[in-house]
Amino acid sequence: MCRKAFQIPSDGLDGLQHHFFIQQLVDVRKASSELSEEFGEVPCEACSGESEKDLGKIQIATICCVDCKQKLCEQCSKPHMKMKGGAHQVKPLGAEVEQELVMLRGSSCDKHKDKQVELYCYDCSENICLMCSAVKQRNHKSVEIPEAARNFRSIINADGQKYYPPLVLFIGRRKRQNVKHPNFAMQQKM
Repeated sequence: MCRKAFQIPSDGLDGLQHHFFIQQLVDVRKASSELSEEFGEVPCEACSGESEKDLGKIQIATICCVDCKQKLCEQCSKPHMKMKGGAHQVKPLGAEVEQELVMLRGSSCDKHKDKQVELYCYDCSENICLMCSAVKQRNHKSVEIPEAARNFRSIINADGQKYYPPLVLFIGRRKRQNVKHPNFAMQQKM
């Protein structure tokens, strides 16, 4: 949709195609602004969920559980280090951890918000979840997102090799046309 005229869908702005790159930029911005809240303090998400009525008991988050994608205080982080299925990845809270969380979070499907996109549908030119693939786009050509990325990367590289040499020649000609002849410049000064 970039730089193209389009009509707003009948279901409003929610009907617009999801732009994953922009969403990641928004997520990184949100993560950094949350970290730079007053005095750099972020409330513990587990405490705030348990004691919404008594805001005085909410501790400050100092740790982040990468597996649960939660910002936690020291007390709430302890169970994450002793989980039955294996200890969670727990790190000190910081901008690097927040950006890592954004990358790990992935993107959710536009139609099924609780599902992560895993496939790219060539027919619809969008990332889709497994539910979309099984139900609505059963007969469409789709591949896993990393494979689609490799395919697009090779197409972009081929296009670059095809268009780069003529572009360099064109730029070189334009530069030569814009350089004034030295004798002409001296004649003008006289």
